[in-house]
Amino acid sequence: MLKRKIIRTLLNYKAQMISMLLMIILGVGIFLGCNIEWYSIKTNRTNYYEDTGYPEYRIYKDSFSLDELQYVKDFSDVKYATRALTALGSLNNNTYLMLNVLEDCQNIKPLYIDGEVYSNEADGIYLSDLYAKENNIKLNDYLDIEVEGFKIHEPVKGLIKSSEYLICLKDSSQLLPNYKEYAYCYLSPKMLTKYLGQAFYNTVYASSKLSTSDFEAEAFNALSVSITVVSYQDETGYSGSNGEIEEGKTMALLIPTAFILIAVLTMVTTMARISTNERIQMGVLKSLGFKRKKIARHYSLYGLIIGTAGTLIGCVLAYGIAYYIINPKGPMSTYLDFPSWHLYMPWYGVLIVILLPITLGIISYLIVNSELKGTTCETLKPKREKAVKASHIEKTKFFSKASFQTKWNIRDMLRHKARTIMSIIGVLFSTVLIFACMGMRDTVIDFKNTLYNENYNFENKLTLNSQISNTKALDLASKYEADYEANIAIKLNDKTVVLSIINNSRNLLGIIDEKGNRLELKDGGVYVCRRVKDDGYKINKEIDFNLYGSKEKITSKVIGVCLSMTEGIYMTENTANDLGLTYKIQTLYTNLNAIVDSNVSSVTTKAELLSAFNTMMEMMDSMIWILILSSAILAVVVLYNLASLGYIEKIREMSTLKVIGFTNKKIAKILVVGTIWITVIGLIIGLPLGAYLLDILLRALAGEYEMNMAFGYLSYIVGIVVPLLVSLVTICLISKKTKKLDMVSALKEREA
Repeated sequence: MLKRKIIRTLLNYKAQMISMLLMIILGVGIFLGCNIEWYSIKTNRTNYYEDTGYPEYRIYKDSFSLDELQYVKDFSDVKYATRALTALGSLNNNTYLMLNVLEDCQNIKPLYIDGEVYSNEADGIYLSDLYAKENNIKLNDYLDIEVEGFKIHEPVKGLIKSSEYLICLKDSSQLLPNYKEYAYCYLSPKMLTKYLGQAFYNTVYASSKLSTSDFEAEAFNALSVSITVVSYQDETGYSGSNGEIEEGKTMALLIPTAFILIAVLTMVTTMARISTNERIQMGVLKSLGFKRKKIARHYSLYGLIIGTAGTLIGCVLAYGIAYYIINPKGPMSTYLDFPSWHLYMPWYGVLIVILLPITLGIISYLIVNSELKGTTCETLKPKREKAVKASHIEKTKFFSKASFQTKWNIRDMLRHKARTIMSIIGVLFSTVLIFACMGMRDTVIDFKNTLYNENYNFENKLTLNSQISNTKALDLASKYEADYEANIAIKLNDKTVVLSIINNSRNLLGIIDEKGNRLELKDGGVYVCRRVKDDGYKINKEIDFNLYGSKEKITSKVIGVCLSMTEGIYMTENTANDLGLTYKIQTLYTNLNAIVDSNVSSVTTKAELLSAFNTMMEMMDSMIWILILSSAILAVVVLYNLASLGYIEKIREMSTLKVIGFTNKKIAKILVVGTIWITVIGLIIGLPLGAYLLDILLRALAGEYEMNMAFGYLSYIVGIVVPLLVSLVTICLISKKTKKLDMVSALKEREA
C-alpha cells in the first residue's frame, strides 16, 4: 500500500519534487564539475611529469663541462642530472622554435606521439605535434632552422610533447600559446655534434628533493661561478598550471559550495512544507496501526529518492561541465598542452555522492518524525497556526494608511519567515553570481584597454639575439627609434622575482600605477608590483635583493607601486647604472615595421598580443554565461518551488478573497507586488555582495594578474534585470493558478 502511496505523493507534489530534483542536480553538477576541473588538471600534470621525468631544478650558465655535471650529481639527494642545450631558432616562415638537446634522455625525455622515438643517437628533428599540426608539417618534411648563427637542415623524424613546455609561451608578455608561430623541437647530441663539431650545453637539469635554498647553496658552493638556479615552481608550465589549479580551488570553494548548500536548504524547506500538508494523511496512517517510525521511514524515502536521483544525474552533469573545459578541444587546451585529458574526481567528491542522498533521507526522516509528535487524534487535525502578535510595523501610521495589498504582503512575510528568507536567498545568490561574473568580464576588459590601448604605444616587440652586446642593442634602439628593456632574475626574500630595467624615453612602453594611470618613471629607486607591495614593501621602505649567482646584497628604496603581469620590481636604466648592476638589453619596443636584422631573433606585434588576450576573453565569456545561466536556473527553481508552496499555504485566504469579490487580476497583483519586494531586497543585498565576491576572486587571481575591479553599465543591467525578470516570470506562472482555484474545496477544509 505504501509503495503505491510513494508514487501518488510524488505525482501530487510533482512541481515541488521536480524543483528539488533540479536543485540537487544543479548543486551537485556545479560543485563536482568545478572540483573535477582543477583536480583533473593537477592529476594530469602529475602523470605527465612522471612519464617524462620532469626535473625539480634547472641550472643555467654559458656552458657546462662534464666535471661540473659530476659536481651536480654529487649533491646530496640528487637522483639524476643531465646536461642540455636550449636555444631559440627561427624558420624562414617567420616562426620560432626553441631548440632542445638532451645529453642523456634515460630519465628526462620528451613524450612520443608519432614517428620515431627520440634517443641520444637519433637523426633528424623531433617536433612539437601542435606546431606540426598548425603549420601542416608531416613526418619526413625538411625544416631549415637558424640558431645562433648556424643553420640546421633536417627532416622531421618524430612528433613529440614536452612537459618542459606545458605552457608554451615565447615570453612573459604572451598570454596564450600560439603554436602556429612559436613552439619547440628536440635534436640528439649526435645531430648537435654534426653541426657544431662538438657538443655544447648551457643547462643542467637535476632531480632532487632538496629545498630550493639548500640546492642553491650547494650549486653556488660547487660551481662557484655566475649561475642561475630555477626551481620547477618558478617555471612557466608549473606556475601557470598551478595558478589554474588554485583559481579552480577558489572558484569551487566559493560559488559551487553555495549552490549545493542552497540545494540542501531548499530540500529542507520543501520537505517541511510537504510534511505539514501531509499531516492528516500521516494521522490516518497512525490510526490504521502504522508505527510512527515506519511512517517517518516512508516519508524519508522521498528525500532519499530525490537525493539519489539528483546526485547521480548531477554527476553526469558534473562530468559534462568538466569535459567542456578539460578536453583536447576545450577552453583549457588553448593554454595547457597535455598528452591526455582524463577526468578525475577528488576523494571528497565520492563522499558527497554517497553521503548527500543519505543526509537528505535523514533530514526528511527527522522533519516527518517531528511532525508526528503527539497523539493520533492531534495528527488527524491540520497543524495549528502559531499565534502571531502584531509586529512593530503593524502598529505604525505607515501600516494603517497602507493599501490592502501592502498590508497583506507584510503580514504574509512575517507569518512565513522561512519561506520569505529562502526566497530572498535565492534572488540574492543569483544576483551575487551574475553581478560578480559580469564584473569579472568588465574588469578584464578594463585591464586590457588600460594596458594595451593606453600604455602600450608600440606596434612591434623585438626580442634580441642572446649573443648581442649592449652597445649593439643601443645602436638598434636608435635605428628603430625604440624603447628597451632588460630582465634579470633576482632573489627577494627567498623568492624568485623579475627585475625589469627600462628606458622608455620615447614613451612607447608604459607602466601603470594601482589606479590604472600611466607612471612617469623616475630615477633613485624602484617600483614594486602590487604582489611585492603586499609582502611588506611599501613606498619609502628600503628593499634588499641579490642577483642570481651573487651573494652581494643590493639596497634601494621603493618610490612607487605598479600593476604588472609578472611578479617583480621595475627601475630606470639610470638607477640600474647608479647601483652598478650588470644587465643585458633583451627587448626593444618600436613603431617601425619591416624589421630585418640578424640580431633580432623574433618579432611580436601588438596585434598578436591583443589576439591572445581576445582568445582568453572568449574562454572567459563561455564560462561566465554558463554561470549566469546556472544562476538563472537556480533562481527559477528556488522561487517557483517556494511560490508553489506559498500558493498551497495561502489557498484558503485567496479563496476567501475571491468569495468577497476580488478578481483574479487583483489577486495576481497582490502576489506580484510581494515578489517584487522580495526581489528588490535580494538585489539591494546582492549587488554589494557581488562586488565583495569579485574582490575575493581578484585577490585569488593576484598570483597571475593584477587588476582593479571595474563594473560597466552592462553588469548593472544584467545583474538587476535577470533576477527581476526571473522573479516576475515565476510569479506570473503561479498567479495563473488562481483562475482554476476550487473555492468550495478550499473553504471546506476543516479548521483545527
